[in-house]
Amino acid sequence: MTKYQYLLAKKESGELSILLREFGLPSHLFQWMEYYEYHLAHPKMSNVEISYNFIVTKSTIQRAIVFMESRIA
Repeated sequence: MTKYQYLLAKKESGELSILLREFGLPSHLFQWMEYYEYHLAHPKMSNVEISYNFIVTKSTIQRAIVFMESRIA
């Protein structure tokens, strides 16, 4: 299971906001999920092109993608 799949399941069940609040998970996870969802919807776009849509750096997009695709240990 990837971190994205795990976070998406928690978001859909309403638990993600509780985890963010109670355990101090980084608030940027919601944004990273949004970047990753956009990446999935537009697989041919480069990280630079995606970054223009969100007004963030391409390295932010890259970090989000790598994080979301990583497996839960």
